[in-house]
Order: sequence, then C-alpha cells, then structure tokens
Amino acid sequence: MIISLIGVSGSGKGTQAEMLKDNFLSISGGRILRDMYLQSSQEGIDLYNNYWGKGEWVPDNIISKLVLSKVNFQIENILFDAFPRTLAQAITLDNFLKDNGRDLSYVFEFNIKKEIVLERIKNREKTELRSDDKSFSTIQKRILSYYDNISMIRDYYKERLVLIDASNSKEVIFRNILSIINNET
Repeated sequence: MIISLIGVSGSGKGTQAEMLKDNFLSISGGRILRDMYLQSSQEGIDLYNNYWGKGEWVPDNIISKLVLSKVNFQIENILFDAFPRTLAQAITLDNFLKDNGRDLSYVFEFNIKKEIVLERIKNREKTELRSDDKSFSTIQKRILSYYDNISMIRDYYKERLVLIDASNSKEVIFRNILSIINNET
C-alpha cells in the first residue's frame, strides 16, 4: 500500500509519519532537504538559501527527483510525508508509480485551523530547533503556498482523498488512519 500525508506545515503529518514508520517506508521531502543541509552538501545549502530557507517551495522537478530517488519498491508499504504539494508533483508521482506497477491508495489531508498551526510551529521551532521555522514571514509564505495549491490537489485526488481532523490528538488521528488502511488490506 502506498499513501500520502498532506497538509499545511504544522498540521501533524510528520508526527503521524513517525508513528507509522514501523509499517511503512516513510519518505519526507522536508527531511531530505534538512538532512542535505545539515550534512553541509553544496546542493543542500543552495536549496536552503534559494528556496526553503526563505519559505519558498523547492521547484517541482528538483523535489520530485529527490523524493522519488528514495523509493524502494521491494518494500510493500510506502508513505510520502508532505508530498505531493503541487499538481505537477501529483502527476509526476502517479506516473512514476504507474510505470512501476503501483498506485497511490490514499491521500490523507490534515485539516486544521491556522491559529493551531501557528502555535504548533512556534513550539516545533523551540523543541526541534528547525531553522526553517525561525522566521514568521517564512512560515507565512509556506502556509500561503499550501493554500494556493491545495484545491488542485483535492480535485486531482478526489477519489483517493481522506480528510483528517488534525486538531484531534495524535493518538486519535493515528487510530483513524490505521482504521482506514487496515480496512483496505
């Protein structure tokens, strides 16, 4: 089974991806970018300085290549954390999976009020020391980019889209996701 967790920054996608990691190969574009930056790779530093450090999304072709390079089809269950974020990424992902005889079963969209997200991001910056969460204007750009793109993603994935109330506790969200994916298998 292949699933995707999407939602605005701070909605809890990464937390759920972490909770599901025993059952899924979890692939996160954000984690890939942060690792590249922390390892001081030139590409990671350039991507940080030119895009995500400014609150801008890394161009579709670059992030898609980075994310899809981590896919291992020998593993049955794959989870994409915060990918796809744009219609172009969704189409690229579907084509990539189709070319490899697989498909995306569900896209879980984490819905949450902006006020809760901002509070979570403030806490995340303190507890996880995330450089991409230090600037309020950077956070705002990421949030606006998400809302600019989500309607196209919803339309594209309408048959596979599952809305998640991300204001619930992480345990409730986890049980809801497991209930849906366990009914599939």
